[in-house]
Amino acid sequence: MIKIRDLRRELEDACRTNDRLAKVATLEQKVGEGQRALAREQENVARLEQGAEDLSNHNNALEVQLTNQTQPTAVGTG
Repeated sequence: MIKIRDLRRELEDACRTNDRLAKVATLEQKVGEGQRALAREQENVARLEQGAEDLSNHNNALEVQLTNQTQPTAVGTG
């Protein structure tokens, strides 16, 4: 015959297991949120790196243009 004490113990064990499962689910949710945040930050970094590269290329083009404008022109001597 099943004793009430044994049933209580099983119920307590089940409750502890349920609590652990709830904590695991909460942690898994937080991990998912963290992974999504990390992915957004990685996208931001990639955009910033691309922007920096674009600015560097533009700066180089401006320097070339400035160099070409400031070079003395050859004057023919007759």
